[in-house]
Amino acid sequence: PASGFIKIDANWYLWVEAQKTWSDAEAHCQSLHSSAHLTDVPSLKLNTRLINYARHNQGGNFWTSGNDQQTDGQWVWQHPGTSVGFTNWRTDEPNGGTNENCMMVYSQPRETHHTQWNDAPCSETVSFICKI
Repeated sequence: PASGFIKIDANWYLWVEAQKTWSDAEAHCQSLHSSAHLTDVPSLKLNTRLINYARHNQGGNFWTSGNDQQTDGQWVWQHPGTSVGFTNWRTDEPNGGTNENCMMVYSQPRETHHTQWNDAPCSETVSFICKI
């Protein structure tokens, strides 16, 4: 894999501290490796491991590939293109309607709902994790 990626379970991941919009973050992942995309979070186990990885890098909240841009309320993982099965939404989330269509994970311990998910405007700029 590309430089800097670490193996977690069966895949390779890279924490990117630079804060970008959701689409710019996805483009950045693609620029690193042809098979790299924003990460999905298909299980609580991986959710926990990715948060630990983010914190190890002094990281904050991060984008995932989760979004409901195609159909509001129908959350999908952009890559691999599957419906979101396992969920870890913060209480009262997702709540943004058509204004908040991209999924981030709260990973900062100071956040009340750290480890949980939030829907946010795709134009917001946060860090992200790429996956191969």
